[in-house]
Amino acid sequence: RLRLTSDGKLRTCLFSDNEVHLRTPLRDGSPDEAIENILMAAVKEKPKGHTINENIFKKCSRTMSLIGG
Repeated sequence: RLRLTSDGKLRTCLFSDNEVHLRTPLRDGSPDEAIENILMAAVKEKPKGHTINENIFKKCSRTMSLIGG
């Protein structure tokens, strides 16, 4: 799943602070192909899983209500 936050950031995982800034390309009229490239790059970097059940898990800084989850 991908989530677009209200401030224009794309999150590829609820349990990660990694975000891709989409607001500027969406607002400045970037071509659809450029937006598609940004989305595809984000999906390729998306982890295959999370570490929520492991000792190395780090809680993300945004609450779900801020993320949209």
